[in-house]
Amino acid sequence: MGAGLALDLGTKSWSFQCVADQPVVIDRTALINNANYQPIPPHESVVLVPGRILDLHLVLNSGAVFGIGAERRGFFIGFTVVALGVCFWIFTRWMSASSTMAHIGLGLVLAGAIGNLWDRLIFGRVRDFLHMLPDRRLPFNWSWPGGNT
Repeated sequence: MGAGLALDLGTKSWSFQCVADQPVVIDRTALINNANYQPIPPHESVVLVPGRILDLHLVLNSGAVFGIGAERRGFFIGFTVVALGVCFWIFTRWMSASSTMAHIGLGLVLAGAIGNLWDRLIFGRVRDFLHMLPDRRLPFNWSWPGGNT
């Protein structure tokens, strides 16, 4: 889980320093207190997988997937804490020492949840940078949501 958390936070930090033309400096107080504050300058996406399969594009997400629940920071912090408690309970009560793949899978889920919790506590929003299928549209003309590792 520790390696997954380091990967999560490290890739977010790297992307916000390297993807845009200039490093993104986030004013934590302005970001938390002003829903309209946008520290990310307009920038071109960086193609990660050719064929417009996967791009790097910086986004600060105040909600969940597709921006659902935007500006509900307290709700998502509480939900994440409860979900982490459930995951730790599953980890300690239901998993045997021989279930290696389950340990790895749950460790990755926990690392991602803790990384996003860190972002919500420190920045008020989650730092996303992976944009899958940027030219393809979902129903209702939605684009694929951004994500992180």
